[in-house]
Amino acid sequence: MKLVNIYPEEILDTVALRIANKEDKIAYKKLLNRLDQLTRISMTSVNFPLKLQHPFIKSSDCKKYQMRLKELGFNLVADGVYGPATELVVKEFQKRAGLKPTGVLDDSTHFRLHPEDLVEDDGSIASDIGMVALQQVGKPYIYGYEVDLRDLSPACFDCSELIEWLFHPYRTLLKKPVPDGAANQYDYTKAYVGPKLPRNALGFLGKKKPLHVTHVGIFLGSIADGSEVVVEAKGKNYGVIRTTRTEWEAKPSFLGWRTIPGWNPDKGNDW
Repeated sequence: MKLVNIYPEEILDTVALRIANKEDKIAYKKLLNRLDQLTRISMTSVNFPLKLQHPFIKSSDCKKYQMRLKELGFNLVADGVYGPATELVVKEFQKRAGLKPTGVLDDSTHFRLHPEDLVEDDGSIASDIGMVALQQVGKPYIYGYEVDLRDLSPACFDCSELIEWLFHPYRTLLKKPVPDGAANQYDYTKAYVGPKLPRNALGFLGKKKPLHVTHVGIFLGSIADGSEVVVEAKGKNYGVIRTTRTEWEAKPSFLGWRTIPGWNPDKGNDW
């Protein structure tokens, strides 16, 4: 924190790094803006493509991608050098992401590694949640895993824990915090009926008669590539994935979309 001219006493808790509560909004803004300058990958600052060549490419951008791959569970050294080991890991990531395993870190690979860049930041809470949700894509699923809700980047999730964690920083805006458990979250929300599905609506899967809720995902709205996106912690063989509204609504087990009472996803993120 001292590196970016923010001192520990200015931060009330680690949740402040994701979203400001009223008491720590100024400190959060200062820290976020400075961290953004220091660490966030921008498409305009990266010389694409990054690939294996001689002499090897060595750059801060390469190191950021290596760190992202490590965060997703890949074993490599984040030294900023695009060598054979990094190329091999990029190929493996591309295979898992459904891309051609070229080993070249191009635009398509960037957006698989940083899907949050597909979300337009319109200054709303919904766009904040969308970016954070997409940052979790690729993380493992562990059924029943209990996340520290103050953790900035949990190692893994189950379906309902992902939803609880995403909304935790906004708990002061809710009548009561989002509960754990897909069935509890179903009861906590209300059925949505309307012409346009709002961002941050929750989709549920299970059996209708008798009602048995087994799974939950979050609707993020339309992103830059035109698709209507849902993020879910799907299961141990999939982890956290990005899918579409169309795919969700086509499932035989789809129970419908529900919204959190009193939640306004279009509220500005400067509250």
